[in-house]
Amino acid sequence: MKDLGAVVSFKGYYGDLAIVVAKTSYVAEDGTEKRYLPEGMLVLGNTAAEGIRCYGAIKDAQALSEGVVASSRYPKHWLTVGDPSCEFTMTQSAPLMVLPDPDEFVVVQVK
Repeated sequence: MKDLGAVVSFKGYYGDLAIVVAKTSYVAEDGTEKRYLPEGMLVLGNTAAEGIRCYGAIKDAQALSEGVVASSRYPKHWLTVGDPSCEFTMTQSAPLMVLPDPDEFVVVQVK
């Protein structure tokens, strides 16, 4: 695992348990910065746990006008005129990883 310094870092192994520290935070509505996990909170996961890739909606008016209502990916291609003209290609996707059995993970508070 890559060491991302102040955000995520791999600390080592305790037996066959890999220890990864994540110091991720968000800005609350009142403007204060808060951590996603409080101090002393651990998330223990099973390495055999596998997620399922689901897909959300692709919100593109051109896709809808072409009749695409359900698709895991939507390829889009268009030209712009001018000097120089440009040709663009992109693929839109809205993947969402879902854990089918949340009981494969446990959250514990260490004091």
